[in-house]
Amino acid sequence: MPPASDPVPDEPRAAGAEPATASGTSGPAPLARLGRLARDVLPALSVARAHLGRHRTVAATRALRALPAPVRRRLAGAVGRTPGVLGALCLGADGRTSAAADALDRLAVRDGGRHAGAAAVAAVALHRADVARRALAEVPADARGRARVAALVAAEEGHLTEAVAALEDSRSPAERRLHADLAAELAVLTPGRLSARAPQHGAPRTARPAARVLHLVTNALPEVQAGYTTRTHGIATAQAAQAGQAGQAQQGEQGGRGEQGGSVHVATRLGFPVTAGHLGAPERVERDGVTYHRLLGARPLPRRADERLAADVRATTALARRLRPDVLHAHSKFLNADVALRVGADLGVPVVYEVRGFLEETWRSRGGDPAADLYRGARARETEVMLAADAVVTISAGMRDAVVARGVPADRVHVVPNAVDDRFVGPVADGRRVRGRLGVRDHEVVVGTVTTVNDYEGVDVLVAAVALLRERGLPVRLLVVGSGPALAGVRALAQELLPGAADLPGRVPFAEVPAWHAAIDVFAVPRRDLPVTSAVTPIKPLEALASGRPVVASGLPALREIVTPAWGGFATPDDETALADALETYVTDPDARRRAGAAGRAWVLAERTWRGAADQYAALYRGL
Repeated sequence: MPPASDPVPDEPRAAGAEPATASGTSGPAPLARLGRLARDVLPALSVARAHLGRHRTVAATRALRALPAPVRRRLAGAVGRTPGVLGALCLGADGRTSAAADALDRLAVRDGGRHAGAAAVAAVALHRADVARRALAEVPADARGRARVAALVAAEEGHLTEAVAALEDSRSPAERRLHADLAAELAVLTPGRLSARAPQHGAPRTARPAARVLHLVTNALPEVQAGYTTRTHGIATAQAAQAGQAGQAQQGEQGGRGEQGGSVHVATRLGFPVTAGHLGAPERVERDGVTYHRLLGARPLPRRADERLAADVRATTALARRLRPDVLHAHSKFLNADVALRVGADLGVPVVYEVRGFLEETWRSRGGDPAADLYRGARARETEVMLAADAVVTISAGMRDAVVARGVPADRVHVVPNAVDDRFVGPVADGRRVRGRLGVRDHEVVVGTVTTVNDYEGVDVLVAAVALLRERGLPVRLLVVGSGPALAGVRALAQELLPGAADLPGRVPFAEVPAWHAAIDVFAVPRRDLPVTSAVTPIKPLEALASGRPVVASGLPALREIVTPAWGGFATPDDETALADALETYVTDPDARRRAGAAGRAWVLAERTWRGAADQYAALYRGL
């Protein structure tokens, strides 16, 4: 989980995503873009200043991560061999976290700990709290700047109270600024900031054929391509289509003089996509009938978390006054709901909060301490906004149970599962061109996945399982589509275990995803058994089923809501042998693949489309 002062999580960018259609611009396109770039100068400088305020090493790491993947790879190969902080940062930016950690461990103890402080800060920048804590232990107690290093290490571990205390007596301007920033992050994570708000339930909303809805999200397509943004776009697109159909029907009934129905808008967090490293984006983007609003301006972004939240509320309130939505629909995380609840209280608009994941559990799954302020504060704030919202939406039955267990009345918690968009509802894409590009032979069976390559996805287990299948003499190849922090390690493992039989192309263009799904014969979801994976259902297995592919998954509760024996199988998490056994059924039997694929596709098209989800949302909105 990123610090509260960073409004955009570290999510992978879209590579070659579909272009957006800008609106609200004037003049020739080059001049309009130059104007937008000029607008983004001060906000971008303020983002850089915020990273520098943490530490120049943190800023350097961000800059390295912003480089194109081939450049990062070359730097890691060249500079990564050199001892020191820069070499470790280059390795880490390329995803070689284990090698970077080893280099920093060696640096921390070299020359009597003279470089331990630098190693600790570099480990913080690479989100390796364990390495940072070990390095901090090597920093002499009287070393200059030790308090700042100790604060950064504690903050990375989520212990914000400890981090603030470490800088309590600091005198240097840099340390006082960091102290203020950390105190603000702690304040934003402290419940009780929301004022009392009366529920906005009223008479059923039947004046219009569809509600006018404003979605509040962290980030969006095309700059960020991930499950979060895919769900946002699927929901909003289906709602826009529904609104258009309803408006046409009313026009017909009223002789063409009726309203045009509801409208669907999506607003991203203040400063996005500048905060994600994308400059010159239009303030409005029209995509598939949905209007995306970016809360952008020429002023610097506030550095402190509490100040940025207040500015976000002001900007969103101004937008909502113009759009006059019937419903504010906020999506994880709690900061989006906080903004929605404040705006809703001001304008008298009901608020729906959609809990797409328990982000504190995601942070915990990466080694976070459940006793830390960051974990406890995020959980408490998530619970606070759930209780304050007029309705809560979750994406699985398991998540609904977890939300109700926090004290939210069951009748206010609704399940709207993940679904597939129209790219998968039509005819199944042709994967032959992709297979041809990869050199897949006709007799070979492709086992693969499409995912963000995080450690908890267990893709390394899939690599080992495919290697076992090849040892059994089966003609299988591995295909892993997507990028993420664990990709470099998975690539290295695949090169070792599957030389010449593994393809890991990284992120592919959004429009081409269906064809890559179609290139896979058997889809795998080898997630590890963690609180976050047990409760949260991913989208990609649904897309695989819609593509007519059987799905073999870890036997976790969330995945059992998607996969059944009719169209897939299960394996014990973290067990490559069990996964290989489950995959072998479909690898060796093409008829079983076809039957399972047909059954899974039929179920998804009947039960899991965004059009069906739009009907659920419409009924929910009418009841507010």
